[in-house]
Amino acid sequence: MPIPSYITYGFTVEKKGASPKLINQVHGNNVLSLTEGATPSATDADAVITPQGNAYVFTADCLPVLFFSEDRESPVAAVHAGWKGLKARVIQTVWDELQDLPGPWHVVLGPCLLKCCFEVKADFIQAFTQSDIDVSDFIENREGKTFFDPLSFVLQMQLPEEVILHRKEVTCTKCNPKNLPSFRRTGGTDPHIKAWIKKLVQK
Repeated sequence: MPIPSYITYGFTVEKKGASPKLINQVHGNNVLSLTEGATPSATDADAVITPQGNAYVFTADCLPVLFFSEDRESPVAAVHAGWKGLKARVIQTVWDELQDLPGPWHVVLGPCLLKCCFEVKADFIQAFTQSDIDVSDFIENREGKTFFDPLSFVLQMQLPEEVILHRKEVTCTKCNPKNLPSFRRTGGTDPHIKAWIKKLVQK
């Protein structure tokens, strides 16, 4: 399915501070609705919904998720989905706000830590269990270590079937040969990935 001509998006590596924060990302499920002409206030949130078509989040192993509609009047959204955000159902929280707006709706998934490198401990599984989420189908044991498959988890557990999925940008941030920003690899988030989506101005 082609991307509508009025939608543009990307996953850009940039130095921390190169773009101002739209939100203060806290690994939760709060969503900032940024209305036309409003000034960002770095509210504690992990997703931005805006009709202006200029939404973005920052990642360095967490999964960036971008939403857009084939209806030009509908907003766009950018989501920062780390494992704590997934546990808090941040993607579903965004979808709850978008699903009744005109569609069809598309979702773009970007670079993140994948099952090849997403090593976890017992407390990780327990945290999901305490939130009534069973991740056992997405856990793999290899060479005495335990790994989580976030992509399969999101596709099967958190994204609705009716969205049109785009995932050609999905690659592992830690072991990708392009040296994408990865907290697991470097221990820092500078630089980071700016996951952005815009609606072009109608002429």
